[in-house]
This record gives sequence, C-alpha cells and structure tokens, in this order.
Amino acid sequence: MLVVDDDEPVRRLIRLNLELEGFEVEQATDGRDCLTKVRTNPPDVITLDLVMPALDGLSAAARLRESEHTRHIPLVLITGAVTPRDRLRADEIGIDAVLTKPFAPQDLVATIRSVVGTTPAPAQAPAQAPAQAPAQAPAQAPAQAPDEPPVKSEERAPSGH
Repeated sequence: MLVVDDDEPVRRLIRLNLELEGFEVEQATDGRDCLTKVRTNPPDVITLDLVMPALDGLSAAARLRESEHTRHIPLVLITGAVTPRDRLRADEIGIDAVLTKPFAPQDLVATIRSVVGTTPAPAQAPAQAPAQAPAQAPAQAPAQAPDEPPVKSEERAPSGH
C-alpha cells in the first residue's frame, strides 16, 4: 500500500500501525510523488492526505481515477476536516473512504481492510515459544500522537469507479 502525506510524523504513525497489522507500506510526500511511485509500482490501496503542497489529495485522486492503469486502486482520503464541498468532490472522484484526523489506530486498520476487502497475511510467528514464557499483558493499541484523541471514521460504499 502507499501512504501519501506531507507530514512525516503522520506518515510514520500510519505506516507503523499498518505494518503492525501485516501490511507492506511505501510512502510518498505529496500527490506528485504519489503519481510517480504508482507508475512503477501500483499499490493495492492508497491513503491520501487532503491538504498537501504541489498536488493535494483530491487532485491526485482525480488523476489516479483518470488513468486506466490506476483507476481500480482503492483510495482513502485522510483529512483534519472535510467540508461539504470536499465531500462532494471526493464522491464525484470515487474516493472509497474518508478518515478524519486524528483517528484511532483500529479505525485506520478497519478502513483499509474494508476498502481492500482482504486481510494481509499474518507476520511469521517464531518457530517455538520459550519454555517459560511470562504471562502476557493485554495487547495495547499502537502508539498514537499523545495529544490526539480518537475520532470517528466516515466510510461510504465504493461507488464502482
């Protein structure tokens, strides 16, 4: 998959959470970088930040949908706030889902899985567990920026684009 965001800490957070769930993640810094990378290595899904320099997420998405080579790739728009105008344009372009920042890691993973329609292969388990493994603490959600509370994600059914 390809994570496109001009904010390096956000890209790192998204990558970390998705890699922990077994996804292979590549990164791009803006819409132009995304289009360049997709030409040589089309991903299974792309997350696009809405506001980026050079080429914003909706403009990059429109170009991806125009190309026969990339129009089938599921697109997830990630934004701090979505206006009604942005929502309308996202629907017209064929964005598969919208996720609002800040988001809970489980919402990110659920959104990606819903648009891809598959679950990544689990990471390889060790050959054998230690003989006296200590009791495990309950699993914790991957790290999230300390001052960002979880937010609801918004999804829509794929429009068939």
